[in-house]
Amino acid sequence: ENFKDIENYLFITKNIEKYPLLESLLELKELSEASKVFEKTKYSKELKNGFDDLKDNNSLITLELGFYTYLLKKSMNVQHQNPLSVDVILGFMWAKLIEIKNLNLLVKGRQAGMDDQFIENHLVV
Repeated sequence: ENFKDIENYLFITKNIEKYPLLESLLELKELSEASKVFEKTKYSKELKNGFDDLKDNNSLITLELGFYTYLLKKSMNVQHQNPLSVDVILGFMWAKLIEIKNLNLLVKGRQAGMDDQFIENHLVV
C-alpha cells in the first residue's frame, strides 16, 4: 500500500506532473524512504536531523520542527524581497502563527512540568 490515496485530499491542479516532488512523495511505499526524495531538494539541510530522528527513534517531531524552521526562514526572506506585495502580509501571518505555536508550547510545557531544555528544543526559531 502506498500514499497514492492521499492524492484525493490534496488541493492541487489536475496536473500532478507539475509537482515532481509531490508526485515522488506519493509514490513512496514507506515514510522512511522520504529522506531519499528530499536529499536533492532545497529542504535537505533543515530536514536531515528530522529524518535521522525518524530512523533512530521513530519520531516525527524533529522532522516537523525542521519544516516549520524552513517555512519561517522562507517567510522572512519573502517579506524582505518584495516589500510592496501581498507577500509581506502572508509572511507576517505565517510568522505570527509560528509565534502562537511557540507560546502554546511554552504554556502547556510549563503546566505539564516539562523540563526547560525539552521545551527549548521544541521551539521553532
